Amino acid sequence: MFVLAKFIWTTHSSKKLLEKFLGPFKIIKKPSTYSYQVKLPAYLRSIHSIFYLLQLELPSLSSIKRHHNPPLLPIKVEGNIEYEIVQVLDLKLNC
Repeated sequence: MFVLAKFIWTTHSSKKLLEKFLGPFKIIKKPSTYSYQVKLPAYLRSIHSIFYLLQLELPSLSSIKRHHNPPLLPIKVEGNIEYEIVQVLDLKLNC
C-alpha cells in the first residue's frame, strides 16, 4: 500500500520534486470501514500510522518508478537469448 505524501511534512526544499506517494508499506489492520493502519519505517515514526482510504493507493503493475512489474522471460532464438516484444506503446516517424 502506498501513502499519499502531500500532507506529510519533510525537510526537502521543494515539494514539487518529491514523490507523490511513499511506500510500499504493509497493512497491519483495518480499524474502521474507511481507514487502514500501515507499518511505517522508523524515519516516519512521528506520523500517525492510521490513514483514511483516499490517502492510500494500491500498487499497480506498471513501469512507473517504484512500481513493480514481473520480469520478462527470455526466449532462445537460433541459440541467442532474446526478449519478446509484447506491445509497441508509441511510434515516431521523422519524414
